[in-house]
Amino acid sequence: MATLVQAEKSDRSPSGVLKSAVTLISVAAAVIFTRVLQHYWPSEAFASLFLCAILFSAWRGGLWQGLLAIILSVLAFNYCFLPSSHTMALDLNQVPRFIAFVLCGLLIAFLAASQRNSIASLRRTRDDLAAKVEELNKINESLDSENAQRRLAERALERSKAYLAEAQRLSRTGSFGWQVAAGELFWSEETFRIFQFDPKTKPTVERVFQSVLPEDATRVKETIGRAAQDGKDFDYEHRLLMPDSSVKHVRIVAHAERDESGKIEFVGAVMDVTAAKEAQEKIRLVINTVPGLLWTARPDGWVDFLNQRWLDYTGMTLQQGLGWAWQPGYHPDDLGAVLSKWRAAVAEGKPLEVEARLRRFDGEYRWFLKRAFPLFDRAGRVLGWYGGNIEIHDLKRAEEALRRSESYLTEAQRISHTGSWARVCATRELSYMSEEWYRVLGIDPHEGQPELEEFLKRVHPDDQAKVREITTRTAGPQNVEYEMDYRIIHPGGDIRHIHTIGHPVFSPSGDVVEFVGTVMDVTERKLSEALLSSEKHILELIASGAPLPAVLNDLCNTIDEQSPGVISTVLSSDADGQKLWPVAGPGVPEGWTRLVSPVAIGPCAGSCGTAAYRRETVVVSDIATDPLWTDFREDALTYGLKACWSRPIMSTTGSVLGTFATYYGEIRSPSKRDLLLIERATHLAQIAIERDRAQDSLRKAQESLAHATRVTMMGELTASIAHEVNQPLAGVVNNANACISLLPEGAPDLEEVRQALAEIIEDADRASDVITRVRKLAKRAPIEKSLLDLRDVVKDVLVLARYESAARQITIRTDLPADLPSVAGDRVQLQQVLLNLVINGMDAMKEIEESKRVLLIGGHRETRDGRPETLVGVQDAGTGFKPGEAGRLFEAFYTTKPQGMGMGLAISRSIIEAHGGRLWAEPNQGPGATFLFSLPAAAKSLGEGGPAAGHAVS
Repeated sequence: MATLVQAEKSDRSPSGVLKSAVTLISVAAAVIFTRVLQHYWPSEAFASLFLCAILFSAWRGGLWQGLLAIILSVLAFNYCFLPSSHTMALDLNQVPRFIAFVLCGLLIAFLAASQRNSIASLRRTRDDLAAKVEELNKINESLDSENAQRRLAERALERSKAYLAEAQRLSRTGSFGWQVAAGELFWSEETFRIFQFDPKTKPTVERVFQSVLPEDATRVKETIGRAAQDGKDFDYEHRLLMPDSSVKHVRIVAHAERDESGKIEFVGAVMDVTAAKEAQEKIRLVINTVPGLLWTARPDGWVDFLNQRWLDYTGMTLQQGLGWAWQPGYHPDDLGAVLSKWRAAVAEGKPLEVEARLRRFDGEYRWFLKRAFPLFDRAGRVLGWYGGNIEIHDLKRAEEALRRSESYLTEAQRISHTGSWARVCATRELSYMSEEWYRVLGIDPHEGQPELEEFLKRVHPDDQAKVREITTRTAGPQNVEYEMDYRIIHPGGDIRHIHTIGHPVFSPSGDVVEFVGTVMDVTERKLSEALLSSEKHILELIASGAPLPAVLNDLCNTIDEQSPGVISTVLSSDADGQKLWPVAGPGVPEGWTRLVSPVAIGPCAGSCGTAAYRRETVVVSDIATDPLWTDFREDALTYGLKACWSRPIMSTTGSVLGTFATYYGEIRSPSKRDLLLIERATHLAQIAIERDRAQDSLRKAQESLAHATRVTMMGELTASIAHEVNQPLAGVVNNANACISLLPEGAPDLEEVRQALAEIIEDADRASDVITRVRKLAKRAPIEKSLLDLRDVVKDVLVLARYESAARQITIRTDLPADLPSVAGDRVQLQQVLLNLVINGMDAMKEIEESKRVLLIGGHRETRDGRPETLVGVQDAGTGFKPGEAGRLFEAFYTTKPQGMGMGLAISRSIIEAHGGRLWAEPNQGPGATFLFSLPAAAKSLGEGGPAAGHAVS
């Protein structure tokens, strides 16, 4: 009962409320069903329904719920079904029945609760039993697993032992134990094999000492004895002498421990390192054979190994090179860098790389590349350093030679303004551009190479199509070598002339893989060519006798074209060398020229006057501040002139001919090219001015000589002139006498007097004309060209030579057609030429028969090189000239006359050539010679637009 109550107490939980609700519902259901049954079957109350409710509650909820159901059932039964219903008053007659119901309910509740608890207890017992069974099963499984693991461990231990034994055999490493106090040794099978002892024998320390090579025995005994005494670990190598007299290298490693009694015991390993020693020896041999200076060092940088090649190269011993003793081997200038970098590498644990000169055994220092790399363990600690020195002396020299070559190439490209480039065909991108390439094309190297379209924008608009076509044509893998010129505009607006060459580079298969080429700034060459062409043109103008202003204006235009922004001018000095007058300067403002002309030559007379005074170049870079321009500053600035450079034009004799000056609209100082242009322009101006002045002097000399020649000829024609003058004078005298005879007597016959007076006037005019012609020939007058009919010139000459020809009994005939073209020329000079030819012809016929002395003056019209000309010839029948003399007849001072000067024909030719014609001589088919001259026909004689219009008189 106590157990039952205890079990019920443990059921007071939130689920107990639910159970109480179930009990209440059960009792309520019993009441309801009882009422229903009484209604349909009138009889005594059905107490069994309440008992069922008590049974259900006790079975469902336990004893306490059964008691609760009894209480509720008693109350409900008493209230609803016993007499005096609907009241709690108890009828004493019903007490026995009531007690029986209560007892019956208690019994049912107790039985139901007991049954319930029994079932629950059995269930719990079952669960506990199942848990125990499960636990036992787990324990059993655990035991089975432990047994399996133990078996596996035993098998693994067996395998491990086998592996260990096999590993010891393969690695030639045996194990041992050594109890120092007892002197007992415990060896593994491999240890016996290493020492080649019989495993059945007991190993001892004495037997071990006996197998050690005698050279190592003392050291081994000392090491073992010290380790046994100090109880410390030991690690050493020695050699064993085997029964077959072979030598074996072993390494002994042992760890000291103390047992419970404090006695020392060593546990260690014996390793057969003979193969390793042999391999190490081979490695050492290889290291000494490698063509390099190899070395190793400890983690702290202390060198502990140097190969034989290092020692042979430096001539040092091993002891001299170990540690830090290797330093004297390096050049003093390089040692500091080597040490600092080596210490830094050791401190940071980073690789070393340094170039330095290492001394050879003969004292020569050669360049080496010193490299070293650290060896790390798994924890990242440096175990040591391995390094080598590689000789790079020849490479260093080659690099220096290459650098010099590149420097020379770069300088040569800079001087020649030639850049180089390379372009990959596959990508169409430039793979290489030299520094000069950027400078030539005016591209900032920091901006990188421009795109094609961006580059084409910099090309001169007139050349863009050509550059695009070449670029497109060579973009693919075609075998096209090209060369072209184009212009490019620099960022500052400067236009440069570029000459580029592209050459294809082929792969082994013959495909074009890239183009290499050059770009050359040929601006200076283009300008020089243009300047040279202009100079040639100017010299041709000078040689052709062009007017001086035209030549100098052309020179100024040339300089203005060569230097954008410049205004050139030429000033010429006057006769006394005191002032400068403008001669040329097409770009100079007219107002400025009028304002400053003439420029006085003096020490402070602007650029030009000062240059002529100092006889040196005067550069005024800023007119606004230069004291030389004090008198002209405001006017110059008004016309926008801000700088002026002037150079004197000096003659070959050292006198000042004038100045050549350049004006600028900006403050500017001359460059080398500017000074060179001024120098060349000044030289050309000197040539032009000196030639002009020389030609002027020559003209004056020629005029004087021609005058002298004419006077000479007048001397030769004195008799003829006298006859020509006396004849009309005699007529005048006779007619005058006739008039006198008619006057005294009677009335005068006025008609006869009038005729006589007319004849007097005519004879006087004839004498006057003769005297006028003589005066013109003798007078030094300037050349005056006019439109002439050569027939009139011939008539004038015939009048002068008529008496001389009569005296020499020479007949002069003429054959001049009426349509003979007129010419433009000086009448007196052409008379001189024709008179000279007539006199020469008469002289040539002095020795022949009188009947054959005939001089023929003929002329006709002809065309030469498409131009009409008038040709006149003087043919004599004299002695003629020898074939070899034809070329020398017109040379100065060459004559065939005994008393001749040899100047007549030379002067005649110069006169004819000055008229644009030519004079020559031809031998006749018979005796004598013919002297001919031709002159261009004048435009007037041809009508408008005739071919000779360009040869009109200027």
